[in-house]
Amino acid sequence: MTRGTDLITAERHRHITEEGYTAERDRGRAGQLAAAGASYAFGQGYAMQFPTDGGPPVPR
Repeated sequence: MTRGTDLITAERHRHITEEGYTAERDRGRAGQLAAAGASYAFGQGYAMQFPTDGGPPVPR
């Protein structure tokens, strides 16, 4: 694995073991996860706002 994938794998393990995340929980947040990934991929110039009412994330 590359260093990046090692870091991602370690963080996911932490989510599961320390925060109690599950695949079921993730399925309910698929749009948020995709938007967060896009934010990281596009860098600081791209930011998403996550509505508290459960609506889809939108660009800021």
